[in-house]
Amino acid sequence: MKARNLVISIVFLMSVFYMAYRIFRNASIDKEINSQLVENAILLDVRTAWEYKRGNLPNSLNIKMSDLRTVAIPFEKDRVVITYCSHGMRSIKAKGILKKRGFVNVYNGGSIDDLEPYFEIDKNN
Repeated sequence: MKARNLVISIVFLMSVFYMAYRIFRNASIDKEINSQLVENAILLDVRTAWEYKRGNLPNSLNIKMSDLRTVAIPFEKDRVVITYCSHGMRSIKAKGILKKRGFVNVYNGGSIDDLEPYFEIDKNN
């Protein structure tokens, strides 16, 4: 009986944390993103190279999130940049890092799935 209650409690807590994560992630996606903004933006995929090779947005640039603080960023600081990743958490961090580095027009695009409606995703790329 104790084991059953423990399992139920763990499942309940996991559900609460997942719901909180989803609410936070959806609230943090920049609502200003639209087709025109996406069309003219640099799409910055902050996932690992392995994740990027498994599927990415057309014309996106891949710089993994852990490298954003140290590598030279190959575009001007006033360009419109939309960050994205697999679930949306790294893209939030990446937006903050780029802002601290002086980039002024940075948007959090969330996950690749959040931006998918704007593109045909090439899963074989």
